[in-house]
Amino acid sequence: MVNKFLFFNIVFLVLLSGCSSKIDSIDETLKHDKDTQELSSIMHELNLLVYDNVKSELELDNVRRRYALTLAQRIKELTTKAEGISVEKLGKKISQKNIKQFTQYMKELRKNGEEIYEIAQKYELEKLDNKIENLKQTCNSCHSQIRD
Repeated sequence: MVNKFLFFNIVFLVLLSGCSSKIDSIDETLKHDKDTQELSSIMHELNLLVYDNVKSELELDNVRRRYALTLAQRIKELTTKAEGISVEKLGKKISQKNIKQFTQYMKELRKNGEEIYEIAQKYELEKLDNKIENLKQTCNSCHSQIRD
């Protein structure tokens, strides 16, 4: 009988200590989950701040400005190159009667490029869309009159 009593006390203590450690373990898990959630929330916010693909207005303006400066520079280079092509080489694509008109379009295109450059230099980017549209119209006019 004493053995049974002793056996049940030992089993009871083992079970009680097992439950107690499980409760402590559960409390630690919950605490860890709470800490992890807080850290996860912080990391998520940092991720949005650092790696956000949506650019601010200032970043977009800088991108547009760099684009305008590059566009203006390339227009200058390409119009100079186009004007330097010999008349014989132009004749294949452009008739002799249109060479003077072609040269005028190249000058107009270069002027549009210079205006775009000035707009970008002065950060007057609100004017950029109209100037790029003028540039496109110059290209379209040249294509419709010279190519046909």
